[in-house]
Amino acid sequence: MPLIGRRRPSTYCSGRGLQLEWCAPEVVEERRYARLVVDNPYGSRINAISDPVQRAVEIGKLLNDLPHVAADLRELRQAAVLELREAGWSYGRIAAALGLHRNRVQHIAEGRTGKTKPPKSEGEG
Repeated sequence: MPLIGRRRPSTYCSGRGLQLEWCAPEVVEERRYARLVVDNPYGSRINAISDPVQRAVEIGKLLNDLPHVAADLRELRQAAVLELREAGWSYGRIAAALGLHRNRVQHIAEGRTGKTKPPKSEGEG
């Protein structure tokens, strides 16, 4: 049976849309390690903790801070998009540069997330 259309998380490397790339499990594990340890800014700090209890506690603290970090990053991204808009960039040009749809760029500029809806204008019920 062909692999196209089937998901095998243990051997799935990356893909976008219908362009799938399947890899051997050892390649997946190598990429996972790189993402968790090498590319992660907290990886070296976490790996330096030899006691698994302390390591789990530290990871828990980091996880608890993620919502705050995400909110800060969203604000910084919004500021960058607004800076580009002030420089005369169109939503389409920004979208192309960021690899996003122009509607998503407009939502970012307005401070909207996937969880928020635009405010209702007067007269809407």
